[in-house]
Amino acid sequence: MTEFNVDDFISLSSEVDSMARTPIPGKGPNEQFLRGPIPLHWLTVACSLPGKSLQVSLAIWFKASLTKNGTVLLGNSLLAKFGVQPDAKRRALKALEKAGLIKVVRRDNKNPQVTLLPCVITPLEGEGDQR
Repeated sequence: MTEFNVDDFISLSSEVDSMARTPIPGKGPNEQFLRGPIPLHWLTVACSLPGKSLQVSLAIWFKASLTKNGTVLLGNSLLAKFGVQPDAKRRALKALEKAGLIKVVRRDNKNPQVTLLPCVITPLEGEGDQR
């Protein structure tokens, strides 16, 4: 585990303070948006996966926020908006499932049912329990 270095924090803090504050762009009228919070560890694991895994995971979170449900049907038309073709969708779902981020129920000739799972953070080997 990396040790916390106060000097790094102080230099980062002064760097942020010296920057001009600018507003974060908001959504326009009738524009859709991605709602959070999305757990950062979940997202970083998705980022480390191959292919279109990140795009598929963002589409899943988008659909889940729209429906207010952690289980969604994931169609090709939504994924097309994220630049994902059906064959890439299949590979990405397998990668996300193997990483333990989602559970997929595949249905014959129907959209897969995808359930978001909590991302389990496991301590690195040899670190032990550091409280």
